[in-house]
Amino acid sequence: HAVAGLAAATAAHALARCETVRGQRLLEDLTAAQEFVRLLLSIEADCFTADLDGETPIAAAERCGKPELKAAMTELLTPTVTRETLGKLSHCRCRHCVQRADRRLTAATAADDGNAATELLESASARVLVNAATVRNGESILHELSRASSSGRPAVFQAVLQYRHLDQAMINSPTTPDAFSPLHVAAQAKNMFTAQEILQHVLNSPRKSVPISYDTAATWLGATILQASAEGDTAIHVAAGLGDDSLLQCLVLFLRESGQAGGLATRNKAGWSPLASASINIQLDCVRTLLGEAAEALIHQRTEQGETPAHLAVVAHPEVISLRELEEAMLPVLQELVIAGVDVLAVDKEGNTAAGIAAGRGLSRVSEVLLAVEHPSARLFRAIESDDMEALDLGIMSLRQQGTLAACVDAKDRAGFTPLHRAAGRGSTAAVSALLDAGANLNSRAAALDGVTPLLYSTLQDQEAAARFLLRRGASPAIKDRAGRAAMHHACLAGLLSLLDDLLVAAASGGPGPAPGSSEATDGKEEGEPGGL
Repeated sequence: HAVAGLAAATAAHALARCETVRGQRLLEDLTAAQEFVRLLLSIEADCFTADLDGETPIAAAERCGKPELKAAMTELLTPTVTRETLGKLSHCRCRHCVQRADRRLTAATAADDGNAATELLESASARVLVNAATVRNGESILHELSRASSSGRPAVFQAVLQYRHLDQAMINSPTTPDAFSPLHVAAQAKNMFTAQEILQHVLNSPRKSVPISYDTAATWLGATILQASAEGDTAIHVAAGLGDDSLLQCLVLFLRESGQAGGLATRNKAGWSPLASASINIQLDCVRTLLGEAAEALIHQRTEQGETPAHLAVVAHPEVISLRELEEAMLPVLQELVIAGVDVLAVDKEGNTAAGIAAGRGLSRVSEVLLAVEHPSARLFRAIESDDMEALDLGIMSLRQQGTLAACVDAKDRAGFTPLHRAAGRGSTAAVSALLDAGANLNSRAAALDGVTPLLYSTLQDQEAAARFLLRRGASPAIKDRAGRAAMHHACLAGLLSLLDDLLVAAASGGPGPAPGSSEATDGKEEGEPGGL
């Protein structure tokens, strides 16, 4: 092969084209020619492989007028080449030998012959093949084997994974152009065996085998599981979207072993978490697995379009399925999401709730179920309605423990009012105090009554004590509703003269007010109109 040169011809090509072998003319000493052909055969010089010009050594011998050499080549290459002969090719890394190693590895994979693969891997050409970033279609050998092993042929995959000369960085090598790792490919093929082999190999790697990019095998393991494709999807996204719950549980287990369980909340470029992928594909078992592992981290996540997992579940479009069958598949998924605390009243960036989308698609049962769902904040509204401070305190405590207090304390009921509006409207200063201590927005606007704040709403309801309490806690007397009326307007309309004094004092003393130029300062007045009272 050293004789081959730039034409990428084998030594057999050179033999066919030259006039001498070891200083002897070929036609004068055919025995020497035959001896040289045998030597070439022993190092796997393929007399049927064409060079870059498309000419084989046998064709070259014929063209150069060497019928005896052609006959010798043909005669010597007729018998099946033995494994022992092939095994002697241990020093060559040329293109022909790498291609030959590729063919042999493919044959070993088809036959599930791990011994043949192990023997092949002793050659230098196989070492080049296994560590090549791209072999075919933008994929490496590990990518191909990750897919092929799904047909029940794992022996060769194991042999390559245990190959002592395998560049460990190949475990995370990306395809072109999708940037899928071998683990991504295994997840796509729903190949539990390959995924487990990859992850176990990484987890059990000795320190010297860990790529220099990672401190320990554990960090390498986490990076392998959470490696993102070109679209930002991890293998967990792929498994969840395809509904392979067994593989998903395997990935979750290994992710926990790596100490990076928080990676379950990783989102792709569209803002989808693995739960979002499972929800939009109506994969009930995967939804249960993810919620059981990390409900608090996943249930309140939204996509770039503001969609909750409930939104995604009702926009699913499975192929060849009737509306009735679609509803039957959706309802259990939505039930799991609701139990986990998904916000069924949330709107996406287009202003749609999950129930509204379901109704628009003709999914009446789904819409009815969602409309009947009680939001976690309902217990706060009930406690305020019944003037039950003990129940209100318990509700706040429970929501805080569940991690949903921030989302619930400013949630709006179907009329568009927050718990603070309702407490202020009923004149319950104790409830107002408890809600403010829980983090309620003091100047939140209602969806009804021209966007009144709790202070404006308390004046509308003639609740002077609640209005004064809100003022003392920092409510702004300068904020106007969308009709341009501030708290003083409402106090005048209601005849609350003593409250007028408090509002004037608050304004004169430079009491709390909206920041200049803020939406609260400009809402409800024409451009150029002075703000404040």
